[in-house]
Amino acid sequence: MQQYNERTEAMKSAMVKEYVSVNPEANPVANLIMSDETLRGVIRQYTLFPATIVSFLRAAQEGTARAGWGDVASELERNISEELGSESDDKIHYDILRQAMQETLSMDIRGISASPATREFIRGMREAVNDADPAYVLGAVHALEATAVPELQIVRSLVDRAAKACGRELSPTMKYFFDLHINDLEIGHEGRLRDEGSKYLNSAVLFQERLQEALNRYETGFRRTMEVMDRWWKSLAAEAKAHK
Repeated sequence: MQQYNERTEAMKSAMVKEYVSVNPEANPVANLIMSDETLRGVIRQYTLFPATIVSFLRAAQEGTARAGWGDVASELERNISEELGSESDDKIHYDILRQAMQETLSMDIRGISASPATREFIRGMREAVNDADPAYVLGAVHALEATAVPELQIVRSLVDRAAKACGRELSPTMKYFFDLHINDLEIGHEGRLRDEGSKYLNSAVLFQERLQEALNRYETGFRRTMEVMDRWWKSLAAEAKAHK
């Protein structure tokens, strides 16, 4: 248990120190000077992440269930249910975001085509959460949950910037979307997933020599997600610079 806890804390620390995607000072898009339309284009691309998040969680849930990691699979099922509205009056989170974007930016996010950067991001995440090793998958999906709050804070600042550019403020629905995730749901998702993972990545379940291998695979999965996210934000910045 102690080794797992130490490894998860080390990964969360590395997350903000070594990777730019969740660091507001280093994120390549957060402080980029670009036209209002280019900024709106970046935001459109971001919305494809919440549009596909349930598919990522579902793949991880099915994989951990097949491996016999039932408590991790159950927690991921709970996260999926929340994304689909179990804690938000049966309102699917993506639909809340869709309404919020329409209200705040008069932006219809239905039917958006993924840019090359976003296509590569989705491909990379699907590859990570479909890995055959449950320890690797746990690391990959834990990184998704651990990065949710700092990433959403960055996205909120981008949306606020776009709203101000057209003389608007965040709509109540938009504020609700961000507050629901940043102040509540994502904190619970990350904490519960970490706790359920401890039931499998500890010496009571795995022999000591297998424990170290499993912890290493967990870290590899975590870092894989971070690398995929970093490449996405860097590529989004490159696409924005090409169009500004």
